[in-house]
Amino acid sequence: MPRIFDNIEEKLLPSLNETLALSDRADFCVGYLNLRGWKARAPLIEKWSRDPGHLLRVINTMRKDNESR
Repeated sequence: MPRIFDNIEEKLLPSLNETLALSDRADFCVGYLNLRGWKARAPLIEKWSRDPGHLLRVINTMRKDNESR
């Protein structure tokens, strides 16, 4: 089930760390990506198997309401 983190009531970092520690793959869709933040998550992701299907996929996009599809 997708979750939305606003960092006011729902904090991202504790949930992200917990989820990555229990996972063997992940898919994210974000509007902003700071690579320094992802570098800090690397130890959790590096433990994953190198087998196909054990991936970290990130879609990084922001769309303005007036942009055409």
